[in-house]
Amino acid sequence: MGVARFLAFLALPVVVVSACGGEPFDASAAGGAAGQDGGTGAGGGSGGDCASDEKFCAGKCVKQADPAFGCDVDGCNPCALQHALSACQGGACTVAKCDANWGDCSSEPGCETDLRRPETCGDCNTKCDKVCSNGQCADSCGGGETDCNGTCTDTASDPQHCGGCGKACEAPPSSTATCQAGNCGFQCKAPYEDCDGVGENGCEADTNNDVQNCSACGVSCATPPQGAVGEVCNGGQCGCAGARTSCSVSGGAACVNQNNDPQFCGSCNNACNHGQICSSKSCATPNCAAGLLQCEGKCVNLDTDPAHCGNCQTTCGALQTCIAGTCVPATSCAGAATCASTSTIGATCTDASTDAANCGTCGKLCAPGEACIGSSCTPAQFVAEPWECTNADTACVLPILYPAKMYCAPKCPP
Repeated sequence: MGVARFLAFLALPVVVVSACGGEPFDASAAGGAAGQDGGTGAGGGSGGDCASDEKFCAGKCVKQADPAFGCDVDGCNPCALQHALSACQGGACTVAKCDANWGDCSSEPGCETDLRRPETCGDCNTKCDKVCSNGQCADSCGGGETDCNGTCTDTASDPQHCGGCGKACEAPPSSTATCQAGNCGFQCKAPYEDCDGVGENGCEADTNNDVQNCSACGVSCATPPQGAVGEVCNGGQCGCAGARTSCSVSGGAACVNQNNDPQFCGSCNNACNHGQICSSKSCATPNCAAGLLQCEGKCVNLDTDPAHCGNCQTTCGALQTCIAGTCVPATSCAGAATCASTSTIGATCTDASTDAANCGTCGKLCAPGEACIGSSCTPAQFVAEPWECTNADTACVLPILYPAKMYCAPKCPP
């Protein structure tokens, strides 16, 4: 729809019956395919679906202040502070807690200082003359300890000296290095877990945000139908982002907007009858058939009506017709139905199989809530999202000011 037509629509007196409340469609509630709006995997939600304190990362809505996805409003790179549990403060990664025996002794983020060394024994400011043993200065190392350049340690369990002095273990992502019997290993940092068993990538699953491993490895959020917005994992709990609600559907669950979805109007189990739209969580019948808008108390097709071409105020001339909401010089209708002209208004070119103002024959006006399907006026199945159309139907998009977004039909108007 062109800009001029959109601006003209803003002046149209489109109203539904009082039970509907006249609420326009909430564009932010529109769904999409998992690879488009819904993200990857079973996650869902486009950026517009995320709450005000969330952002869209890795195909799902996550908290803006989540160290697993960075701490700024837009970025998604995880915090990676050395030897520390990360937190967010003022939009930046900061140290929540240093790992055991490590200290934050510089202006650089992270806990980079080994507090068992004689230069920093037990804290950042204590320097020993000889050796550091268990965070205390001493003259020599005790029994069972090895002196590694002034650091007294057990090389059978020390990740920095595992199996011998200077043999440091490397910690894979989101983990802490461990040493057992002189052999390196790692331990996951909560809420991360090693769910795939691949040591090289460490603890890859954030059980606070991973829809496949939500709260624990293998605990998956419900799978949405193809094209539907799915649940996200937030704080280890499966649920929907933003104003959406999770409703059970065939094979899983979908996150829907119960405020304006005719298939889930006000609750998961309340589907409006065909011919009804949903507004403010209530089912109601619109004032016009699908695709028609009100002008001067009449329901008209602004795409094809030469008396109301593109908006209520524009009338085409006697030698013009209305195509796609624009007055153009009259020519043959190129296979489309030709409806009568007058001395002042040109002929109407229309597809009588889909035009609710000329359904099957010129002048046949479908009733409010009906759609012209196969040249017959039929109660429309209004939907909020394309995936809700079944039986090989297509989601036909309605005019901007129509109080529903789309309806299902085998063929949509041109």
